[in-house]
Amino acid sequence: MFNDDFQSTYERIAKRTVEMMAEEPEPEEREQIQLVAEDPSLTISFNLPDGPPPADLRLEGPGTEEMDVEVVREFLQRKWDIFESFKPELKQALKTEKLDEVNKVLARMKVPEAEEVVEKMQEGEC
Repeated sequence: MFNDDFQSTYERIAKRTVEMMAEEPEPEEREQIQLVAEDPSLTISFNLPDGPPPADLRLEGPGTEEMDVEVVREFLQRKWDIFESFKPELKQALKTEKLDEVNKVLARMKVPEAEEVVEKMQEGEC
C-alpha cells in the first residue's frame, strides 16, 4: 500500500512538473545596460589611470597655479581606487579602449551591478 501511494504521488508530481514547464512562458530577453554615444559620429573613449598618484606629485603648466596638490592627489587616488574596484574582465575591456568590449562585459552583468559600475565610471571620470 505504501509503495502504491508513493508511486502514485511521484507520477502525479512528475506529470504536473512537465505541465508547468510547458505552461511557462518563453524567457524574454534579459534587460541589460549598454554604453552608447548620444551622437553616432562621436567615439567614446576611456580615461584610465596609469596607477596611484606618485609620491612626488608636481603640478606644472598653465592653470595649475591655483590648484592644491593634495586635492589633486586625492582625486587621482580616488580615480585609481575606483578602477581597482572593477572586476578583472571589466578592467581588461576598459584597457582595450573599445566600447564594444566594455558593453560585452556590461551585458553579462545583472542590471543593478551594471548600473553601479557605470556610476563608478562616471564618478572616477573613466
